[in-house]
Amino acid sequence: GWVAGLKLAGISLAAAAEPLALIDRINGSSRHIVQFLTDEVLSRLSENLQEFLLLTAVLDRLCGSLCDAVSGKDGSEVVLMELERTNMFIIPLDSENIWYRYHQLFADVLRHRLKKTRPEIIPELYVRASRWFLQTGEPGQAARMALLGSNIEMAGEIFHDHYDEIIKSDGLELLYGSFHRFPIELKRKFPLLMAHMALYQLIHQGLTQAGSYIEQADKLSYDDEKKNRDYMGIIAAVKAYACIFRNDYRQAIDLAGRAGAMLPPDSYYWRLNTAIYAGDANLFMGNPRQAYPHYLQAQVFSNKIGNPVLSFNTGFKTATSLYFMGRLDEAEKMTRELLVAARSNGL
Repeated sequence: GWVAGLKLAGISLAAAAEPLALIDRINGSSRHIVQFLTDEVLSRLSENLQEFLLLTAVLDRLCGSLCDAVSGKDGSEVVLMELERTNMFIIPLDSENIWYRYHQLFADVLRHRLKKTRPEIIPELYVRASRWFLQTGEPGQAARMALLGSNIEMAGEIFHDHYDEIIKSDGLELLYGSFHRFPIELKRKFPLLMAHMALYQLIHQGLTQAGSYIEQADKLSYDDEKKNRDYMGIIAAVKAYACIFRNDYRQAIDLAGRAGAMLPPDSYYWRLNTAIYAGDANLFMGNPRQAYPHYLQAQVFSNKIGNPVLSFNTGFKTATSLYFMGRLDEAEKMTRELLVAARSNGL
């Protein structure tokens, strides 16, 4: 088994001009390892089992019902348990024998073989996985599967319809890290994505880069009256943030108030942003007492979302307003508690 695999790797290293560079590159696509695993392992399995392994190779983690959905066949749970019993390069992820993953090198080999033998089916496998994760309440993972399968429109629709849930479970990184893959037509089809893109540009690039996105987002709308009102509230929030970049703090406060009046009560992420913008505008105008209640409100919304990064952000802003109000002991105590909590969360 792995002794032979290591020996093959040793042969490769002995013949390499730069062994360290080869170690960095070595993976399941390396020729000798692929040949070994394919010939000595896969070729000895039944055709049905080989088919199962290939079709499920796109998955980072496996369970019976997910594998059923992706492979299109029932009985995957039994197959996974048998693979574990025979030590077939599969690793359990829990004590209940529900979730597994393939050994990374074995997964590399399977994916390499899948790309070589049946590349046309790969996008559909990711779509099936994406639908399964969506149905089981994991829209963030569903979006990842859609992106891995290069189904950009499906990913955009998932982000559009489930952004609140995704922010709560995965934070902003997944959404913002995917923006470069969304064509402008997709952002126009799902206006909310354009609004998020405008906010992303403001945060990471500044007002100049964000200007065109804000203009485009402002021109978009929804046919549904309620959905459009919610969207107008989001646009008002983005404009409020843009006003802070221009040092137009009074306009920022007015727009934040307008956004708060239009956003639905459970739009926690955008209500959080609106409260922060109102707080920042007041603080930058030298009014920490007016900023303080807005930051407290932002803390309430961030706690409802349940994402620790957002909660720490609003907490530090609250502590900052306490500091500028002269309540130094409270500010210091709150900051120390936040730092301890952040470290305990690995941040």
